[in-house]
Amino acid sequence: MKKIFPLLVLWGFIACSSLPYTIEDRKFDKAKQMIEEGADVNETSDCFHALTIAAMEGDESLVKLLLDKGAKVDNRSKECDYTDRIGPFRMKFRWGARTALDRVANAKIAKLLLAKGANPNIAGYREYTFAPDYDVALWNAVRNSDFELVKVLVEAGANVNVYNNSGKNAIWEMADARKSQGKPEFLSYLQSKGMKKLEITDAKAKATDGKVLTKYKHIATGAVTEMSLDIAKGVYENPKNYSALTLNAADGAYYHYAEFVWVETGQNLYEWYLLRRKRTGTLK
Repeated sequence: MKKIFPLLVLWGFIACSSLPYTIEDRKFDKAKQMIEEGADVNETSDCFHALTIAAMEGDESLVKLLLDKGAKVDNRSKECDYTDRIGPFRMKFRWGARTALDRVANAKIAKLLLAKGANPNIAGYREYTFAPDYDVALWNAVRNSDFELVKVLVEAGANVNVYNNSGKNAIWEMADARKSQGKPEFLSYLQSKGMKKLEITDAKAKATDGKVLTKYKHIATGAVTEMSLDIAKGVYENPKNYSALTLNAADGAYYHYAEFVWVETGQNLYEWYLLRRKRTGTLK
């Protein structure tokens, strides 16, 4: 025990003084000094990479320095528990596969990330229960009533049609909430850019009947993964029993179904999943 205690103290000191935690503590000048002295710019905390934290905290010069020193915009975060404020409530949820763009603080920082190749259609997942939602940067921009950021993301190719676990367009719902607060420009602008509701009809759901599909492709990278036949049959027959996260064989990580399409049909995995839930009577 005498030997363990000093090791625990040492580990705590190292963790708290690492680059991601320094940024998380908003010690931005200290973080910049650490970077100039050779700190690993792609280091991760228990949850997030340094760049992800800096982009969320909103220090433009720090983000620029991280990028200049080689921080990768395509880093994905670990899965961890997190607490966020939803209205007057603090909610605990599971968050994983986040990118630096997911909850970027403002349009200026978003432009820095996009210029380095950040993809606005790759995002982490946010899971309050068994059903993860796709936590895209555009949804967050609308949530924060940041119209400039919304336009930057859409002009960079952000998909305006992102659906939640209920089959509703999550971005539409958030834009409609902004309209009810006297900000109709979000809804009208996004509708002009093709925002629409997902058609989840009995006919479309029935059209998913037939062959059990197994091969799917990651939209952003083109990497193909084959799902085991047992799991594929399970998702087909009882989708409610499966979380909408799946393995990307190229990097061994789990991402949201929305990031994939079936190789054989080209249909988005998440849209197919919602239709299968409609077909099996489990979509509420």
